[in-house]
Amino acid sequence: MNEFEMAASEYDLFDNVPLGVCLLRQDFNVLFWNSQLEHWTGVPRGVIVGTDLTARFTHLKNSKYTDRINIIFEGGPPTVFSSLLHKYVIPAPLPDGKLRVQHTTAIATPSPDGEQHYALLAIQDVTDLTYRIQDCKAMRDRAVGEIQRRKLAEAEIIRSNNRLNAIINSATGFYISTADLAGKVTSWNKGAELMMGYTEDEIVGKMNITQMLPGDSSRSEVLESATKVILERGSFDGEVALRRKNGDVFPGLLSISQLKDETGVMIGTLAIVQDITERKRTEEQVKNYSQNLEEMVEQRTAELEKTLHDLQNTQSQLLQSEKMASIGQLAAGVAHEINNPVGYINSNLNIMAGFDSDTRTLIGQYRALMSGLREAMITEEGRASVSEKLDRIEKLEKEIEIDFVLDDSPNLIKECQEGSERIQKIVLDLKDFAHPGEEGLKYVDLNHNLDSTLNIVWNEIKYKASVTKEYEDLPEVSCHPQQLNQVFMNLMVNAAQAIEEKGEIRIVTRAVDSFVEIEISDTGVGIPKENIRRIFDPFFTTKEVGKGTGLGLNVAYNIVRKHSGLIDVESTVGNGTTFTVRLPVDGNAGGQAIQQ
Repeated sequence: MNEFEMAASEYDLFDNVPLGVCLLRQDFNVLFWNSQLEHWTGVPRGVIVGTDLTARFTHLKNSKYTDRINIIFEGGPPTVFSSLLHKYVIPAPLPDGKLRVQHTTAIATPSPDGEQHYALLAIQDVTDLTYRIQDCKAMRDRAVGEIQRRKLAEAEIIRSNNRLNAIINSATGFYISTADLAGKVTSWNKGAELMMGYTEDEIVGKMNITQMLPGDSSRSEVLESATKVILERGSFDGEVALRRKNGDVFPGLLSISQLKDETGVMIGTLAIVQDITERKRTEEQVKNYSQNLEEMVEQRTAELEKTLHDLQNTQSQLLQSEKMASIGQLAAGVAHEINNPVGYINSNLNIMAGFDSDTRTLIGQYRALMSGLREAMITEEGRASVSEKLDRIEKLEKEIEIDFVLDDSPNLIKECQEGSERIQKIVLDLKDFAHPGEEGLKYVDLNHNLDSTLNIVWNEIKYKASVTKEYEDLPEVSCHPQQLNQVFMNLMVNAAQAIEEKGEIRIVTRAVDSFVEIEISDTGVGIPKENIRRIFDPFFTTKEVGKGTGLGLNVAYNIVRKHSGLIDVESTVGNGTTFTVRLPVDGNAGGQAIQQ
């Protein structure tokens, strides 16, 4: 019989215990792999026995495992891989995909020849105590039956039981005990001693398991409820309050199942208790933290909303300030544009006033003539008077140049009307441009917006550049018109300011697929390469102090981005600059990137 067969025979008793049991040789080869591990991991015994455990579960090569297990190989004391620090010594998934949380004890056990020590790994699944209790009960039942059926191997069975007891006693994190039908304790492991404070000598055969429960009333209620469930279902699982020897009460997770003899008759109970004080404390901390976190999130959300609101107000104020600053810069030009038509309207009105005076005098003479004609019908003297008045009228017509007055009056009136319309258009365009309100989305013809903006900035341009317009028919664009007017004005004024003497500004519009493109180019000095990447940055300017705020292009960039559009620039020093604005017709660029 080889080493693996001997291990299989010697440790067969552990094949169906409710623990994962694995026996390792000093080279970490698996000598024994019980059914529970097969079930948990899905790795058959025939596949893993005789192979290096660390080759399959590579995390075990970490020194935090190997160093401690090597001590076991040297015959050292038991070591525990607790469920808090080493949850997954041998990873085993649950049906829901999560890993079983494990409490693993490694103990040294001599080899059959006594020349070396094996490492026996006892792995407890602490995620499901119900199954552990049932498996433990079955293990005890099989152990009792095995003793009766294999009397010739009694010494071997006793040794196996001792080993099992060693495993149970090594499970120091769990209270494991048995009791007879009257509730008197019949076994008491080391974990129970540590948890409850009673030694095995103090409690076995002397105390009833119900004496671990605090208070007479709660004790009887728990006992009655547990007994009923155990008799009906074979086991009881639930949280209970337990009292230590020193009187301290703590919460425990209790699992009790039936112990039966070989005939199936219940002869007692097996109890496993886990101290869940830390878990309860953690749950309470998590609960408190969750509540505090919700309050913190609500408070932070309110702060962020306020900050966002303040930023939106600041952005709106910045936009309006830049708009008014632009208007301030153009104020002299706009005043000049208004002053020109006002000047010739005043001049024409003065001329018309002279015309009115002369015309009234002439009409007076006509009326005197009509009166004289009536008298002339009667006397010779009257007829002479009529002739005199006719001469006077003819002379007056020559003096006031009545033919010129009649020819020039319609032109003067027309000029006044045109001047008035010019003033009205400038004022309306200026009013639309400077309006501080945030108008809603509108469908507009951007060609009209360009002309309106050009009308406002015309005095800034006309002495420095000629303007060439190449407009295509455009679909109406969904946008904020006043904001786009700000963009166009900033680009036009920049173009004019870039021209040192006489130059040209070209404005081109076109429809491309579902977009509208506007190009505004100049023949100015151009932008150096090192400045191209910075021209959209806030407060960046190459103009003299007092000549610009450095916000014009930044405001234009942000407005275009708000409209899901693109603004691009191409420039050659000495040849001029072209800005291209690309806007979606429906106001949504469909994920189009915004570039500088």
